[in-house]
Amino acid sequence: MDAFWQGAWKFLQVISPALIGLFGVVVGGWVTVWRERKADARKAEKETTYLAAIIGGELDNFASLCADVVDDRGYEGERGYTMARTSLPNFDPSKFDVDWRSIPSGDMFDILDLPYQIEFANSSIEAVNHYSDSPPDFELTFAERQLQYARLGLHATEIAIRIRSIAGQKPRAKTYEWDPISRFTADIKRLEPLKQVP
Repeated sequence: MDAFWQGAWKFLQVISPALIGLFGVVVGGWVTVWRERKADARKAEKETTYLAAIIGGELDNFASLCADVVDDRGYEGERGYTMARTSLPNFDPSKFDVDWRSIPSGDMFDILDLPYQIEFANSSIEAVNHYSDSPPDFELTFAERQLQYARLGLHATEIAIRIRSIAGQKPRAKTYEWDPISRFTADIKRLEPLKQVP
């Protein structure tokens, strides 16, 4: 039995440096992977924060322009026809150099889909103008214009709030009385009963 323990002891003496070396390689590899993942997470967090700051501000600006459309009751133009005072705003996400993959896919889709939503709203306004309305006042067209852009303004505001929340940013500070959620919600409630189906 003595020979067994002596052999075991010699084996441990020979194998110990190899085990210690293997343990060091495993721990070193794990530490390297952990550092890389930590660095990737920091980079992703910065990308998300940057996107939220840039796109959130642009969505706020778009919502403000939507509010201008909702407030537009027109003016008397040529031949007594009511004309719009404001042009319809646009939103082009392709012009922004941000990492869209840094936010959840649902939010990314909502932002990238906004141009289509604008196009759909404009088509609805055109349909009412051509098939349901008549000069000189174009009341139905203005009501549809206001309704569609109240909906777009509300949608843009909700997206901005979500992406700021994802990035851990505070909501935009209120430097004046402007609550777009309440404002657009009230506009939609007021305008939906006036909607005409062409």
